[in-house]
Amino acid sequence: MIVVSDSSVIISLWRIQRLELLQQLFGEVIIPPAVASEISVHGKPGSDLLSEVKWIRQVSLFDSTFVQRLMTRMPGLDIGESEAIVLAFELKADALLIDDRHGRRAAERMGIPVIGVAGILLQAKRAGLLVEIRPVLDELVEEVGFRLSQKLYWHMLRLAKED
Repeated sequence: MIVVSDSSVIISLWRIQRLELLQQLFGEVIIPPAVASEISVHGKPGSDLLSEVKWIRQVSLFDSTFVQRLMTRMPGLDIGESEAIVLAFELKADALLIDDRHGRRAAERMGIPVIGVAGILLQAKRAGLLVEIRPVLDELVEEVGFRLSQKLYWHMLRLAKED
């Protein structure tokens, strides 16, 4: 299974000490250079994460001009999101891990399946890696400042049979 990630998913799960869910669900996670740069900002918490976690692998893009074209067509995207979308497209990834609304739309238009943090938690529960997703969603919102609409929050709880 080929899975590419944007930085927000990795950082959010790392901040609540649930990053291992990605490895347990997907084995390896691939990131483009801009995402590696966003994660590895010197002096920020987690800046040494990529040197410690060997199952997150950086892969270069085949066509970096595609990133600029995408950013021109979708001005709401940042460089990390754009590179992640392009890399997922180039690798014909099975999934792109991304939460940004603009990024999700762009990826879906290109035929790339997307999964956000809430979807990852749901998959983890279904795989028996989590007993409940409610406390994890609550921790994301309250401790990390993760933006999750009430509609999506309750939808995920219904899917997890926790409503």
